[in-house]
Amino acid sequence: MPPETFAHTRPADILIAGWDRGKPVALDLTITSLCSAILSESCHQAGAAALAAEARKLHSNDLKCQELGWSCIPLAVETYGNWGKEAHDTFSMLASYLAIHQSSPKSAVVAEIYCRLNIALVRSIASHPGQGAPALLTAISGDVIHPLLCMRVWERDYLMEATLTQFLSQYHWLTDSYVIEFFVENHWNKLPSKWREVLDKTSLAEIYKIFLNLQGQPTTMVYPLSLLAFLACTRNLMYQRHPQATKDIFVGISSDHATRERKDDGEVTMGSQVKGMDHAFRHCIKPKKQYEIKVLGEAVFRLSEVTRCKNVIDIGSGQGHLARYLAFEYGLNVVTMEAVGCHITTATKLDSFAENALKRKKRQQAMCPHEIKGSLRHIVAMIDPNISPEELLGHVTSDQPEPTRKYLLVGLHTCGDLAPTILRLFAKSDSVVGVVSVGCCYMKVTCLSCDQPPAPNIPTCECDMAATCVHTCATKDPRVPLGYPMSGRIMSLPSHSLSYEAREMACHALEAYAERLEDTSEDLRVHCHRALVERGLKRGQLKMPRSVSKLPFVDYAKAVLQSAGVSFTFEEIEALVPMAVKWWERVAVFFLLRLLLAPCVETLVLLDRVLYLQEQAYPASITPLFEPRMSPRNLVIVAHKHCVK
Repeated sequence: MPPETFAHTRPADILIAGWDRGKPVALDLTITSLCSAILSESCHQAGAAALAAEARKLHSNDLKCQELGWSCIPLAVETYGNWGKEAHDTFSMLASYLAIHQSSPKSAVVAEIYCRLNIALVRSIASHPGQGAPALLTAISGDVIHPLLCMRVWERDYLMEATLTQFLSQYHWLTDSYVIEFFVENHWNKLPSKWREVLDKTSLAEIYKIFLNLQGQPTTMVYPLSLLAFLACTRNLMYQRHPQATKDIFVGISSDHATRERKDDGEVTMGSQVKGMDHAFRHCIKPKKQYEIKVLGEAVFRLSEVTRCKNVIDIGSGQGHLARYLAFEYGLNVVTMEAVGCHITTATKLDSFAENALKRKKRQQAMCPHEIKGSLRHIVAMIDPNISPEELLGHVTSDQPEPTRKYLLVGLHTCGDLAPTILRLFAKSDSVVGVVSVGCCYMKVTCLSCDQPPAPNIPTCECDMAATCVHTCATKDPRVPLGYPMSGRIMSLPSHSLSYEAREMACHALEAYAERLEDTSEDLRVHCHRALVERGLKRGQLKMPRSVSKLPFVDYAKAVLQSAGVSFTFEEIEALVPMAVKWWERVAVFFLLRLLLAPCVETLVLLDRVLYLQEQAYPASITPLFEPRMSPRNLVIVAHKHCVK
């Protein structure tokens, strides 16, 4: 720390010896409010307040540091969590050193640093709302900056999961509130009065910018600190969802493993055919599924290169689209396991089509490409959560048991308990050396009994079992494996419970709703319309026709009530029209507030799964692999054990 002569006017908060070619560096932390940027002419620039604060700190402290032979680095952060340029450069340098020391990707180290910094900032704002910058600086320097200098990136202190469970527990009244019950349960009055006051005065366009942390636009509102803290927590207590390249999802992989580099096919376009994918694999597949198969297929192939294992078991394979791509494009030996027999019948027909199409293409080409040979076999089998590794491999190797053969387990949008079951099989079997898991339908996992009713509306599953998925009941039987929580760490936290409503909410797509909010789309009114007609309905009665969602309220209400068999009069519907006009924006805002928590709930569920693997001594990673607008459930869990000799 600075010498006593600077006890009252010290030029820094942290002094690090030998930072720059043996020269000490003084890190000077400062917190600046976004309101400062509003009063400045530079408020239209992203991070303007932080940049201005950096300039002020350099002006006041640089000369003092030069006299002492120090370098001066101001670390300025806005209350929204935006850091200044000097701070970003400093954290990047620190991440470079740690990445080399840990043989870890620099991107992962950077993410860990900012996660710690932002959590400390949020906790400081929440715990010291009236003490100003000194209290915030003390918390950040003591809880984050100093530990970062001596931390090992992959040694967890369980800060994130403890904070995340506490945060979600604090706002359970929001996660457990269905928007269709907005009027029945008077949800608007559940919001703090200060929130309601400012939200009523704010346009949807501005709410879109502020809530989703879009910079470069001035605001005319002063928001309650509790609301700003809530928004900051939703942004920082979640896994980032921007997709990464498949080459970055494995830790410590040398370049010689990536023997078949794939070309970047450019920006993903909604609803368009996927580039760089042969028609043989795109046949009878929607663009969304094409995209998922292409991206995940490359990830599985890279894992096969790392583990030197070419045998894959695709669990919950549906019609075999991913398995077909892995076998015919990458030459892997794939066995699929699917519970629905008709899916296997369709898969077999599509296999024949793809093989014939690839053969025709080969004959037509003068210069034949390198021929990749793989095998593909389909099995009808139900994977029970209690299945043992021996039972699983018995299905796969029933004809020719080979105890020395190794396998990779793969699951793309495996529904409910199927994703946790795949991870357990990986952890318990020596024959399984790698796993790639993308889950969905979190509301269908087995949890401890919480005595909560099922949800009135369940979102469409992304898995191939959508037509046959059933809700898994809560349980008190210790013999039944839990889908959540899986890890002892999460189980030990007092606030770890997640309601059915919260887990169902985690399946909704924030990015899709954000686009509608940006355009102030008429589709936003449907939530209000649905909540209004809920007054005359009971749970489980409604089966809303899709074609009515964009109708005016009167026509919408008539169609929905008629489809539900509820008697009504024209006067009763007309009486609700003023509320539909007055309240639809409030309903849209409430829906957004709730939806902001969805990525946090999903993060806790997936973090629990990764912690389970770590507790079994298997390092695992979570990576956003898909573009979330194309595939909302875009976080993939990857783990592997050792290389097959």
